[in-house]
Amino acid sequence: MFHRSIALAAAAAAGSLLATSLISAPTTTAAATTTQAALPASLVVDAGGASAEITTAPFGLAFRDASGNEVLDSVPGEGGPTLSLHLSDLLGTLGDTDVVPSRYAPITFTTGNVVMIQEPQFPSVTANPFLNLSAGMTYSLTDVLASTRLDDGGVRLTVATDDPTGRRAIVEVRPDKGDAVRTRVQFRPATGIAFVGAGFTSGEDEAFHGFGGRRNAIDQAGESFFNWIEQTIFDVPVLGGQPQTGWYQQAQFVSSRPYGFFLEQSELSRWRMRSDRDDAWQVQSNSPGLRFTVAPGAAPEAIRTLTAITGRTPVPPRWQVAPIFAQTLSGGTTGKSPEDYEAEIRASIAKIDELDLPYQAFSFEAWWLLQRIGKLDDIIALIKSHGMHPIVYFRAWAGNDGQGLEDDAAFATAKAEGYGATRAKRFAVRLLRHPRPPQARGAARLHQPGDRGVVARPGARGARRGG
Repeated sequence: MFHRSIALAAAAAAGSLLATSLISAPTTTAAATTTQAALPASLVVDAGGASAEITTAPFGLAFRDASGNEVLDSVPGEGGPTLSLHLSDLLGTLGDTDVVPSRYAPITFTTGNVVMIQEPQFPSVTANPFLNLSAGMTYSLTDVLASTRLDDGGVRLTVATDDPTGRRAIVEVRPDKGDAVRTRVQFRPATGIAFVGAGFTSGEDEAFHGFGGRRNAIDQAGESFFNWIEQTIFDVPVLGGQPQTGWYQQAQFVSSRPYGFFLEQSELSRWRMRSDRDDAWQVQSNSPGLRFTVAPGAAPEAIRTLTAITGRTPVPPRWQVAPIFAQTLSGGTTGKSPEDYEAEIRASIAKIDELDLPYQAFSFEAWWLLQRIGKLDDIIALIKSHGMHPIVYFRAWAGNDGQGLEDDAAFATAKAEGYGATRAKRFAVRLLRHPRPPQARGAARLHQPGDRGVVARPGARGARRGG
């Protein structure tokens, strides 16, 4: 009954949202545009070990490797402007649902509204998305009207759209760092745009590995999901969340075709990885523009190319990639005592010694329980005395939620100094981390959905935002 009520409420809200979105949305067919006769049928951007071919009438993109093999191609655009209505809920009652099938084209944009209802103050799942609704009209780019060759060999294009208001797109396709091509899409005017997307051809042979740490699978082929960092460790429906969620997400993946794809957006992004069509995939960003990089090549090569752009995690010491024992907090939500948890740790260490197991590190989650009874330092010393590195669970933000995982004084400082997010659509949170050497400044930045990872190195493009 509860799920049914939520579904009915969602349907009512969606109807209201769609009506609001369409008040100012024209329903007439788009006027025909004229392609400049002087433009060639296609333009090529050479990036060394990668290249892009842009068709001009209609607009399209194709990416090739060093041998000229096509690895990624825009999906052909079909039809005209269409209604857009999408629902996504945390409960899984509605799932991730396109009430109206999504429009596919090389580049699309949706004018309308997006509403996200988040969990109110609730233990463990505060701010999880409870319901996401988006509605409006979806348009696409049509023909290239003008092109300018840039100094780096890239091109800047003025492209018509089938938006009857006469809106135009400015598209830049340029060599990126290494063997990669970067595409940037902006609009004139950019007002009223809720999502901008790109669609590409695919098939059953293509796997999509990446997207950071997900709970459902390594290959996201056939899945539809938002990029949203979410607390979803419960089986209870009201708390459970969708299967593709996770704590460490990235807006990038490696395809088996092969190429790497990186969406350079920190805004909420939606991915349809051959979920609603057998022959295509699509990404959309909740922003007035779009930026993405394509790096042709097999996984090792594509990963090298993309991480040269985004920044690489330092090579870990050997013990961090050796066997690590994890003493989780099983049963902790049902009232496990600190003394019981301490006994579990001591028993595990004794069993490791008895069996002569090759663990080089010992991770224990509920360090705060040990701290309550004054045993934290003793357990750390015990782990070290058995030749293992102690690892504790911590969260990389300031908080005062009463769980004892953060320092209340640090939270008060962060609040007083204005380190937290202050705008409704600003997902990034700046962290307080002292002391830090000068060369590390600017590197302690936590990203919410679709940014370049958890930590952006100084000079990486992860600091950029918007379209």
